[in-house]
Amino acid sequence: MWKAVLEVLENIAEGGVGEKRTTASGLLLQMESFEFVFILHLMIQLLGITNDVSQCLQRKDQNIVRAIALIGITLDKINDVRQHGWDELFVEVKDFSVINQIIIPDMEDKLTIRGRSRDRGGQHYYHHFKNDIFNVLFRETHWLRFWAQLQRTDNMKDDIVRTCRSLESSAMKLFASHG
Repeated sequence: MWKAVLEVLENIAEGGVGEKRTTASGLLLQMESFEFVFILHLMIQLLGITNDVSQCLQRKDQNIVRAIALIGITLDKINDVRQHGWDELFVEVKDFSVINQIIIPDMEDKLTIRGRSRDRGGQHYYHHFKNDIFNVLFRETHWLRFWAQLQRTDNMKDDIVRTCRSLESSAMKLFASHG
């Protein structure tokens, strides 16, 4: 699917007019960046982990006991990825990047901050990807600890919905700030 999306964007960038052409060109640049690929793979992993609990919470006839049990399982999976999943994810992203000819930055190089010279650069790429993106996202899932303690009442269902919206908002803000 990756190549198909790029092909469509390339066709628009080459044959489109005006704003569509410019937008397609910009999207191509973004999609072919290591950071975009990293965040994409991270999102796929996180959404895969949370899919069962998400489906359960969307059903009108949801069983709150089952939902709480799924939340506990999801929490365990997320904590496992947070503790042990960095290396596997990083290798997966690098492999994908090599196959798709995406430039992989040297993780020891300093990240250039817009508006600053390279000499006054900030942190290393490794720190940026591991601490600013990977760990921040998984740290934001602390809401699952709260969910695991919920009881079977209608008031708690409202808390679940509010907490889910808060997580979604946090994840969207993180992804928006990095891409």
